Amino acid sequence: MLKPFAKHMGTWGVVACASLGLLTGCSGGQDGDSWRQEQLRAPSPPPKSTSASPAAPTLTAGETVSVVTSPSDLLDIPGGFADITLVSIKAARTVTDSHTGSTVNAEPGKQFVCLEFKIKNTGETKFDTYPFAHADWTGKDGEVQGLGHVLAIECEDLGQQGDVFTNQPEPGPGQFVRGTIPLSVPSTQSGRIEFSDRADVPLVYVETSPLR
Repeated sequence: MLKPFAKHMGTWGVVACASLGLLTGCSGGQDGDSWRQEQLRAPSPPPKSTSASPAAPTLTAGETVSVVTSPSDLLDIPGGFADITLVSIKAARTVTDSHTGSTVNAEPGKQFVCLEFKIKNTGETKFDTYPFAHADWTGKDGEVQGLGHVLAIECEDLGQQGDVFTNQPEPGPGQFVRGTIPLSVPSTQSGRIEFSDRADVPLVYVETSPLR
């Protein structure tokens, strides 16, 4: 009773191979060999990039870098493009008001640092200058401090130009502004000031050293 079934197995195998060979190829057949060759010739997917985003640059006086700021969907502020120039950096323990003659002393263990920037908008929308009105400071030993601009002094009294960025207009495409930010940083160790955009992405660093 099993012989008729076995007799037709060869025929069924050929039919099955002919039907499935279009999808998978049959071992030893010409169609199967062609299918395997096509798979070998198929291009491999490109490898994924593992390169990290470039680190924010450290600026010294007179240097210019190009930056890109992140958009803020919450505040409806688009991302921006600008050339940032650190015009000058000044440090002092005391600052004398050129109009009143009064003197302001830094707190013990602190020193004043004034930074003057030129920000030129290279994008197609107004550039948000918020990142240069606020800063953080990181010491050589890893200590981190948030810095707000010092209200008691003006950077103009140290020979710099421009009002603080909180009072400056946002430059339109092709326009630029000059502005300053007066800070009080620790004078006990070296460190660096970090300027970041609204998404906390660092844009530029400026190094600080204790006054001698």
